[in-house]
Amino acid sequence: MLKKIFTSLFIIFILDLVLLIKFGSLVGASNTVLYLLIMVLFGIFLVKFVGWELLGQIQSLFVGGQLDQQNISQKLYYYLAAILLIIPGLLSDILALLIIWPLSRKIIVNYYLGKRRDILASQRKEVKIINIK
Repeated sequence: MLKKIFTSLFIIFILDLVLLIKFGSLVGASNTVLYLLIMVLFGIFLVKFVGWELLGQIQSLFVGGQLDQQNISQKLYYYLAAILLIIPGLLSDILALLIIWPLSRKIIVNYYLGKRRDILASQRKEVKIINIK
């Protein structure tokens, strides 16, 4: 899985560089710099906002002992998207926006976790709760 992620990130980096040069030649240098600045600021805002919420939820986990796994994983996806927004480039920004959007996030996660998710699901044991009255 890590090999797949690092290979994807390397390909995205190269394509990002090529697309950024093409984009800059089409719209001009000042518009490209402005676009990059706006996306980096949005990414920093998202890191700050999601990071504090995530930290608070992890802290409440230690205090209360309750874990909202789906909410924490959603925050981690937002955090990943924020980091991708901070990285300058068009393709990383598009990938970040796809991660933020729930439908495309599900497709991306299924691609990267495909077989592992099936293995993890098969290892779970069902627990039946019997109500005795």
